Amino acid sequence: MHLKLRQLEVFQALLEEGSVSKAAARLNLSQPAVSVALSNMESELGFTLFERRNGAFAPTPEAGLLQQDAEMALLAAGRAESRAQQIREGSIGTVRLASYGAAAIQLLPDVIASFHQTRAEVGIEIQVRTSQQVLSFVAQGQADLGIVEAPSPRSDLAYEFFGLDCVCIMRADDPLSVKDIITPVDLEGREVIGIAKDHVIDRQMAAHFAKAGVALKSPIKSYFFSTARNLVRAGAGVAIVDAINGRATYGDGVTSRPFHPRTTYEMALVHASRRQLTLPVQTFVDVLRRHMAGFTR
Repeated sequence: MHLKLRQLEVFQALLEEGSVSKAAARLNLSQPAVSVALSNMESELGFTLFERRNGAFAPTPEAGLLQQDAEMALLAAGRAESRAQQIREGSIGTVRLASYGAAAIQLLPDVIASFHQTRAEVGIEIQVRTSQQVLSFVAQGQADLGIVEAPSPRSDLAYEFFGLDCVCIMRADDPLSVKDIITPVDLEGREVIGIAKDHVIDRQMAAHFAKAGVALKSPIKSYFFSTARNLVRAGAGVAIVDAINGRATYGDGVTSRPFHPRTTYEMALVHASRRQLTLPVQTFVDVLRRHMAGFTR
């Protein structure tokens, strides 16, 4: 026996409307179509559902026994249809993120907030790890997406790179704030807060200062860009950081200016190359790209 959804809909409509004509109008079907569906359903079941005598049309006791199950089946089908629509629109599910610290602190909160405005039913999980750990998490399926500092490519991962121009940050009352562009010559004798030993920004800065014939004075080094910014706020010096951290407006008395020669910081979005992204994850990627467009060339 294989009852069809249409048959159950006809059965329910006949129970509630009490006539073939009214049931047909409710379902937007012809009366013959309703009669055929009912006849086929009774044939499948092996018993009569409605008595038709002297123009009367009334449910049999057997129809009453079937009514509750038919209602539940229609409700379940409605829920399945609604869930399918949500899946189709990417409005349910979970986005599992793994990110290195700097991006998790300064980048992802704004991206997640923007994503959540249109996908409030989608769950979001964030794990903060080193870039190498993030790559392993994504490759092993423990995260859908990873955000890392420019990595060495792996064949099992797909990469999308974002190159960010770096800026010079200083206190708003610093004499340097009157300049439109900051150069190594402008920083001669100033303490420039570094990022970390052998960081890509520090290497570029060393090359820029050497080419300009200016000594780079960098006694303080931090691990996070946000820490460097707080050190600038506290008056420990100036710093060269990525545009996301540098151009943020926190009301902390820190301002930024473009730095020349161009100094870049590269980060990457990664996902498993052989694993298809779910619709919510694809939507999250689109939101991230739009957000990053304001910081990249």
